[in-house]
Amino acid sequence: MAPMIASICNHNFLPRLIHPNSIVLDIGANYGDFAHTMIQRYRCRVIAAEPVEELHRRIPRHSLLNLFPVALGGENRSTSMNVFAERCASLLGSITPAEKLIAQPVEMITLTELRRRAHAERVDILKLDIEGAEIDVFNACSDKELQSIMQITVEFHDFLYPELRTFVGRICDRMREIGFWVLPFSLDNSNVLFINRQAGVSPVGVAYLRTIVKYREGMLRRLRLRDRETGVVSCGFSKYWQWY
Repeated sequence: MAPMIASICNHNFLPRLIHPNSIVLDIGANYGDFAHTMIQRYRCRVIAAEPVEELHRRIPRHSLLNLFPVALGGENRSTSMNVFAERCASLLGSITPAEKLIAQPVEMITLTELRRRAHAERVDILKLDIEGAEIDVFNACSDKELQSIMQITVEFHDFLYPELRTFVGRICDRMREIGFWVLPFSLDNSNVLFINRQAGVSPVGVAYLRTIVKYREGMLRRLRLRDRETGVVSCGFSKYWQWY
């Protein structure tokens, strides 16, 4: 049977690995759409991190949601989050000299520390959307820690910060070496899925995901772009797509 793929907030994942006893990590929770859709759809526990004060305050609370006001990075320390007027906040700096930002003090912790605080010994899915800081998060993780996660869905940001491109390639190579399938669903690394081979997806299933599903995703993405340009669809943070 061909593996099924679901997508929430432009993050692809295997839904068959998610169930009511699952633990989901939502890093870069924004307004909480990914977290709350996972809870609504699968009734699972979600551990979310959102350091931007305004966004953190606006995320609806839920008994299955553990929300932390922290940024994830490569070490545990105090730092500044750069809040931009025209794009999502980031631990990284401006991409143009004219880009304006407000520096907000935040606590930065590693993935290891977040899991310790949340008592997340196992993780069924890790979603990373943290505007370039994902590189440091990966680099701070041991192979053993990454191997304890069944799937990781990432929006890499080398399309914003081209200097990160080499590091994204190294991360993908490392993930292959330590036992993950690497599935890029976009041309710019904005939707990459790492599936732990222990999850039981066969090479044939991976080939299906890399071809049929990938090209279908590309077609849907182009249709969404066309609709946005023509004003047919308004794609906010809560928009998600799913197909089986």
